[in-house]
Amino acid sequence: MAKSGVFTLWLVNLAPGNQYYWGEGTMWAVGNHLRDMFQKVVDHPSSPFERLHYSWERGVVQQTDIVIYFLASQADSIIKEKYKALPKHNSGSGGTFPSASGMISEVYLRAMEGDFAYSRLVAKLAFHECMHNKIDTPPASTTADIHNGDGLAAATISNGTDLTDKNIGLMAANLGRKVIQHTETMNATTKFLF
Repeated sequence: MAKSGVFTLWLVNLAPGNQYYWGEGTMWAVGNHLRDMFQKVVDHPSSPFERLHYSWERGVVQQTDIVIYFLASQADSIIKEKYKALPKHNSGSGGTFPSASGMISEVYLRAMEGDFAYSRLVAKLAFHECMHNKIDTPPASTTADIHNGDGLAAATISNGTDLTDKNIGLMAANLGRKVIQHTETMNATTKFLF
């Protein structure tokens, strides 16, 4: 099968900046780490896409794209606030929920503060939530729980947890899956906070 088109990862910052952990430099590093991981997914033979794009800006989200929200903590959760619900796969560092307005994937930044390689860990947790977004949270999923896997699919992730070939292949096989994303909060944001 010939590859075509672009897979876009939309990164939405809803967290206030702080002196030590979160700001434009960290966001740039997180985006680059995610780009490097997703490039391996796009390059995999099972991926239908030819190219990869990621953006911290607003844009038109396609049905195969992923939107991921970066929040200060779980107390700021869109899932909790808007839907009075808990993520389907819930942890102190992130969650994903199939809402009526589309899939919501969140990363809770304060949970990772203090890590020696903070931006890399944030990116790894974001990739984990993207796996939930495409693989085990959508209706009619063929995988009940990615946490039965290894690498970035494991239930517990640290900076020592690596992206595995199995993670890459599983994500590549599901990358073209059409999963409507929650964009209401992304589009309602008047400015990105730094």
